[in-house]
Amino acid sequence: MTFIHKILCSLGVGKSSLPRKITAQDVNDFAEFRLAGAGSPYSFGAGGGDSACNLFVCSTHVASFETLSYERSTLKVEHFATTGGMRGKGLGESCLRAFTRQLKKQNASINSIQFDLARMAGNPSSRDVRMLADARENLLRRIGASNISRYVPNNSRIVVRGTWNKECW
Repeated sequence: MTFIHKILCSLGVGKSSLPRKITAQDVNDFAEFRLAGAGSPYSFGAGGGDSACNLFVCSTHVASFETLSYERSTLKVEHFATTGGMRGKGLGESCLRAFTRQLKKQNASINSIQFDLARMAGNPSSRDVRMLADARENLLRRIGASNISRYVPNNSRIVVRGTWNKECW
């Protein structure tokens, strides 16, 4: 069945062949990474690359990775989020693990991912901003990231920082 789903996805008809609810297993089986704003595949280039990447399961946009940059053997990610309809469904860890599988295939020289995740708008003392920071911190802990911390660089956001080393991917 998985093989058939992959063929259908590649033909652009996979959305109707998948269950209505996208699961972590769907992310594991069918994740595709594309350039933001374009349909072409995303490439984790050695010297840079584009600064935004979207994760799709067949034709459904599941997550976004933005402001990506490379510094020696570290990939820096300043924004990661599941899309509106996918939020709160427990897909964050599966999306990050699919991201690292693709990264390992395309750029073996990357040994760690440095996250600096922030919500750009809002008051750091607001409940929603604090809850998002808590969720991001918990996600980084679940995936095995190290050096997890928070800071408030200005009065409009909380940044959650952590390093995810390759041996934990």
